[in-house]
Amino acid sequence: SGVACHVLRSVMLRSGRSYARSIVYFPPAVGSRLSRADFGDVIVFRAVERSLGLRVADLHVTVSAAVASAVDCRELGCAPGSAILVQRLLHHDRDGVPFELAFSRSLASEVRFSTRFRTGEGGD
Repeated sequence: SGVACHVLRSVMLRSGRSYARSIVYFPPAVGSRLSRADFGDVIVFRAVERSLGLRVADLHVTVSAAVASAVDCRELGCAPGSAILVQRLLHHDRDGVPFELAFSRSLASEVRFSTRFRTGEGGD
């Protein structure tokens, strides 16, 4: 929307190997209140909650597949054309104001996803 956001970039490692990279955008009202020292937790929204007291009230998640970009190949050490899992997470506070937009690009071979849906009909 033309607003200059604060950006956090990272590459995640497992057993010394890159497997995912993330880019997280914060609006100026949030990003200007954060420093590098606030990100001692690999879970970014948890670090934001702890540092600023913002709570996630609504989270919109989009998951898709893509082919590795040149940046993915360079930062993740994968071959051109490798399968990549892309996640987009948009976090809103209780007033409906977005405070974090995160993109993660992971080597598809390193991703496991499971979900559970409970209706409450199981007698719990």
